[in-house]
Amino acid sequence: MRELTSAAMRMRLRQITGGSVLAMLLLAGTARAAEPDPMYGRIRADLRRKAVASRLVPTRLPAAAVAVRLARPQSRPAKPRHSLWRGAAIGAGIGALIGGAVWGPSLCSSNDAECMAITVPAGLGVGAGIGAAVGAIVQAVAR
Repeated sequence: MRELTSAAMRMRLRQITGGSVLAMLLLAGTARAAEPDPMYGRIRADLRRKAVASRLVPTRLPAAAVAVRLARPQSRPAKPRHSLWRGAAIGAGIGALIGGAVWGPSLCSSNDAECMAITVPAGLGVGAGIGAAVGAIVQAVAR
C-alpha cells in the first residue's frame, strides 16, 4: 500500500468532489419533474355512477326500536347559567381577603404601622383585581 501525504490526500479529495459535483450537475440537467396526471376520465365516470344503497344500513327499524325512540323525552329543561359577574364578585372577595389579610401584613414587621398602612390597602386592591379576573375565568370555564 502506498502512503499518501496530506497534500496528496487533499488533492485526491478535490478530484473526487469535483467529479461528483460535475456528475450531479450533468444529471440534474437531464431530469425533469413528472407532470401530475389525475385521470379525469375515471373521476368523471365515478361521479356519473348511480348511488347504491348499502346493505349495512337498515331500511326499516324493528318495532322495539320505534318504541324506545318514542319513550325518550323530547327536550331537557334548561340548566340555569350563572353570570360572569357572580364569579368575578366571589373571586374579588376571596382575592381581597387573601391580599389584605395575608399578603399585605406578611411584608411588614409586626410593629411597623406605616408599612401596614401602605401594604394592606394595596393588597386589598391588587388581590381583588386578580381574584375578580380569576373568578370570571373560572365561571366562564364552568359554563
